[in-house]
This record gives sequence, C-alpha cells and structure tokens, in this order.
Amino acid sequence: QDEVSDGNTSFSFKSRYQYDDNRMFYASWDTAYKSGGYNPQVANISDFFVGNENIATLEEDFLLYPAEESTAYEIGMKSLWLEAKLLANLAVFYQDFDNFQNFQSADPDRIGGFSLGVLINSADKVNTQGVELELSWEISEEWMASFFSSYANATAQQWSTNFCQDRDITGDPRQLYCPLDGGDRLNDDPRWTSSTQLAYRRPLAGTNMTLFSHLSYASSGERGGDDDYSLGTLDMNIGVDVERWSLKLWSKNLLDAKQYTGFGNESEAQGVDDFFLGNNIPPRSLGVTAIYTFGNG
Repeated sequence: QDEVSDGNTSFSFKSRYQYDDNRMFYASWDTAYKSGGYNPQVANISDFFVGNENIATLEEDFLLYPAEESTAYEIGMKSLWLEAKLLANLAVFYQDFDNFQNFQSADPDRIGGFSLGVLINSADKVNTQGVELELSWEISEEWMASFFSSYANATAQQWSTNFCQDRDITGDPRQLYCPLDGGDRLNDDPRWTSSTQLAYRRPLAGTNMTLFSHLSYASSGERGGDDDYSLGTLDMNIGVDVERWSLKLWSKNLLDAKQYTGFGNESEAQGVDDFFLGNNIPPRSLGVTAIYTFGNG
C-alpha cells in the first residue's frame, strides 16, 4: 500500500531569425518532465529470498523510481540553395537529464538465479549531444536524391545503480552495481546513423502510366560493449501508376547482407562450452504490392 504524487512546471523558449527568403536560423531552450513510478516486480521479494543482500538492496532501491527532468538546447539552420532545388538543414543539440529513466535488467546470477525482467533503473545524471544533417536535391524533373545523417552521443555523468552484467569486469561476481560516471557510455546504441535515398519518376510516352523507382540505403555505426557491429541494408522498389491502380515490385535487403546483432558469452558451467548469442538481420525479401484507389480523391 503506497502512493506517490509529484508535479512540474516546464517551459519552452524559441527564437527565429529569417536571414532572407531562403535561409532561416533558430535557437531553442526547452525543459521536460516524466513522472516517477514503481517497479512492482521487486515488491516483497526479500520475503522469498531471506539472507540475500542483493535482493534486499533491489527492493530498497528500485520499488520507487524518481521523476525525470531534462533541459535541452538546440541551434540550427533551415535553408534552400540552387534556386530552391537543394534543401539543407543543420541542427546541433545538447540535453541534460536528472534521473534519466533507463530500462535495464539485473544479472540473475547476482541475485540468486532469480530473474526480475526489465526494471526502470534511473541514471542520476545523463547528457546527450549531437548533430543532424538533412539534404534533399531535386536533380531534375525525374530524379530526386536525399540524405540524412545524425550523430548522438549519450553519456552517464553519474549512475550509481548501474547493474553489473555478465560481460562487466568486476572483482566480485556477486557485486550488484558497477557505477558509471565522468562521461561513460550510457548504452550500446550506435552513435552514427544515416540514410541515403534516390527516387525516379517519369511518365511513359504514349501511355497514361507513370514509371517510378526508389532506392534507399540505411546504415548505423558501431555500437558499444560486446555488441560492436555496424549495419547497412539496401532496399529498392520499381513500379507503375495508372489511373486508380498502382503496381510495385519491391525488395528489402536487396544484397542479402549477412549481418548479426548479438554478442559472445563465456560459460562457467561445468561441461558447457562457451557459446555465442546473436540474431541475423532479416534476409533478402521480395514482394509485389498492388493498390486500387476508390472514390474521387
């Protein structure tokens, strides 16, 4: 039997400067808030694991997690070039968090082999910073190209209750917390992500049909921790529009890239070899999509 209530006053301040018809610069300052709550799976668990200090610690530290507050700053530019055929947008951002609500699991081996699933484990101090670039170029009446790339670096400036995992190097395998501070990487998300697209559209002479095609390549940079891999996949489609009909042939992961998301593990169990955990990204897939539009729209 328990309850919690909290409140917050947030604000947003934005300023914009229109340099000319094709260039605009802006700056923003925002605050945000996310309420606190409970991790119900840790309630009363110490009654079932008498004498396990880590279980008692979890119950004390994680039944209630605090509210998250953040302050964000961003400056940027939105612009048109080459007689409005090239769009170029640039943004730089920085954000501070207090009690960042992060999802994390405690290593069952450190809590008596008991799995609690995913908990909301608040990091005391976190900041993120990065840059985003967006380009879109109308090459001709038929061709359009676009590119988007972002860099985001999330670091823990203080995280006293960061869980030790199997792959963490600790002096004691029973240790529950491996604190992070001073700019340690918050998670294994890739810092770099990008997407490149090329589109073609042209009426077919002597018909009422329009030919279209779209090629896209999405990639992400290496991740931290043991999941240290990069990803890149190519998708493509080609089709025709005619009156109310549209017919499209498509492929995802056209080059059938063989990439995995996973990490290795060392087994301490007697008679069990070291093993590897991983998931392949979806293989090449091919398909056909037909669309018929009803009504006068």
